[in-house]
Amino acid sequence: MIRYLALPLALTAAPALAQTVTSATKLPDSNGDGQITVEKMAAALRVPKKTVLFDCGSKTPPFVYAVGSLDKCPAQIETIKASSTRPDTLLGTNGAIPLPNCRPVRIVGAYRVVETYSTGTYRNITCSGLIGEGIKREGIRLRGKVENVTIENFRLIHDDAPNVSPHLPAGIHVETGTNVTIRNGVVSGYRMTMPKGRYINGDGIATELKTAGTITNVVSSDNSDGGFDIKGQWHLDNLTAERNGHYSYRLWGQVTAGTLISINPGQGHVEIAGKTTEATIDKLVAVGGQPLVVFSVSGGKVAIGSCDLSKWTGTVLVKGKGTFTRGPTCKLP
Repeated sequence: MIRYLALPLALTAAPALAQTVTSATKLPDSNGDGQITVEKMAAALRVPKKTVLFDCGSKTPPFVYAVGSLDKCPAQIETIKASSTRPDTLLGTNGAIPLPNCRPVRIVGAYRVVETYSTGTYRNITCSGLIGEGIKREGIRLRGKVENVTIENFRLIHDDAPNVSPHLPAGIHVETGTNVTIRNGVVSGYRMTMPKGRYINGDGIATELKTAGTITNVVSSDNSDGGFDIKGQWHLDNLTAERNGHYSYRLWGQVTAGTLISINPGQGHVEIAGKTTEATIDKLVAVGGQPLVVFSVSGGKVAIGSCDLSKWTGTVLVKGKGTFTRGPTCKLP
């Protein structure tokens, strides 16, 4: 079994330190006080043999060790077990924690992790390091007067059980807001069940009309609708949508994008859904699955610079009546 060795921030500049250690069990203490000599894994770590590792007390992978002293161990993240019902007053605001108090914390079992009030004002706030697990509906829901808000370094995972109507799930839902930045994170598992013939919602990240901002370096996976359902004025880059039920990317507003990666969608890779939508995408990488189409253009305009379709297994490049322009690499393999 491969065990991962996470080193303190102060040591990450030393490239000679290995990132993995092979061991059948968790590394044993050398003398029962939490010290582990490097001799026990000299083949894996390229550090002086007299270096001493200290077990930081990890119970499950990744196992964390400090070099030199226990003081070098990272601080344990705070855990809050939240209510699974709608918590309008839990800890002072909708959701498990108020947006202005967002910090590196692990929230377990919340109906919503963060929800702002529709009558509130939220300006110049950074929410960094938030972890949500077993979420019952939404990770983060932004409403009200939202300006210059950054959500970064996040991991928001829905509960295993799908939602039922009217509890529509979403990893991050930006209902209102300008200059909103979403970066460096993961949203996954926002699924629901509906009666036969009814549309199935459940997006990783959804934004509404009149919102604006940027979304970069985010992975959105295993949602029952779209990976990214984007209305408004947004710039997207370095996004990955994987195993989402409908389209990986559903674009409705004025959207520009760098690189978008789409893997194994249920219906198609990119949907230009609005008749007034204008989208420009520098590069699309479409991989695997059995989608009906790469681009569905029901209206509006879309321009694609380049495509990597080498691992695409579908049959239709583009369908619809909108204006579609593409670079020379956007063609069937």
